[in-house]
Amino acid sequence: MPKSAAPVLDLIDILTQSGDITPSGERMVRHYVKTWKVAPFQAVIETHMVSEGRLADTLSEQLRINRIYHVSSLQASLNALQVVPYAKAKEWLCLPFAFEDSRIGKKLEVITADPTIPGLIEALEVMAGCGIVLAVGERSDIVRAIDGQYPLELQIPDL
Repeated sequence: MPKSAAPVLDLIDILTQSGDITPSGERMVRHYVKTWKVAPFQAVIETHMVSEGRLADTLSEQLRINRIYHVSSLQASLNALQVVPYAKAKEWLCLPFAFEDSRIGKKLEVITADPTIPGLIEALEVMAGCGIVLAVGERSDIVRAIDGQYPLELQIPDL
């Protein structure tokens, strides 16, 4: 039986429904996305509609995933970092953190700034060869963690 596709999550709808942006703010962000041809996450950050911290808090609350603070102070496992190429981690704003073993099998824990990226979970599952457990953190903190934790030998092929 084929696996059903994950539902498409609309970041702007999530922020509007949570009250983090107003209907007029929603129109502005959608216009920004269309005009500048950027992802909704980038539009929200660039327009300063919602702070990085509030954005991470809202995504955690609305999607019912863990919120991770001070991501750059945590140490990701080398085995996890080797699963996602450095360039993809930067593009997807995600830090593969660690493998966990549970009763239902092995899973890769990933901390991301934008869990609404279409196809993100599926792409990570293919790369990892196992299930994914997502958590959310602040964009700038995740970027610092990626740059600081990926060993140079894992960054060089993508530079």
